[in-house]
Amino acid sequence: MKSATFKEWTAAIADRLGRTEKLDIWDNPMIPPFRRKHDLPQDKLPRKAAVLVLLYPDDETGEVCTAYMKRPEDGYTHGGQISFPGGKEEKEDKDMIDTALREAEEEFGLQREQLAVIGTLEQMYIPPSNMLVLPVVAVAEKKPVFTPDPKEVAAIIETPISYLLSPERLQSGKVRISGGTSLKEVPFYDLYGEKLWGATAMMTAEFLHHVRSVNGD
Repeated sequence: MKSATFKEWTAAIADRLGRTEKLDIWDNPMIPPFRRKHDLPQDKLPRKAAVLVLLYPDDETGEVCTAYMKRPEDGYTHGGQISFPGGKEEKEDKDMIDTALREAEEEFGLQREQLAVIGTLEQMYIPPSNMLVLPVVAVAEKKPVFTPDPKEVAAIIETPISYLLSPERLQSGKVRISGGTSLKEVPFYDLYGEKLWGATAMMTAEFLHHVRSVNGD
């Protein structure tokens, strides 16, 4: 698929997402070593949330890109971390796909009518925030004009998929979490000097698992 057009490539990704079993969370290469196998909490229901894995072509390079956001250092659980745009389900949302599109519109300024949803990844439970998150994969035919909300987005990190596929991106080491605490020997992607780890890294690894299959790698 290396010579495929953007439309052909994303169609192949959509086909794989629609017919292939998801990557089991415990087979994910980016799972932190301190995460233990456990069921969803029995004493309280997790909050539902969704994120958007956006795919779009870079007009200048021809690369297929995605976009992450760096969260502001606001003192919250995931403050300062890198993530996909997204957030918790609201009452007005029709479903979790609607949640992902609404959050992307609020945080990145994306127009949902310019996006085509092509599938989802595995739902993932995030213990620190008690969130059950659905990653939604969507395509924009053209590179979007990003107008981020400064209250929610410190920076947008546009990233070619080919950059993420490079073995050099996978590293392991110390990462900082909220409150100034650090964790040792955590797998992460080196994202232009920033550390992409945790749930977002696991979502990225699952998506790249499908990309490699489509690319024939």
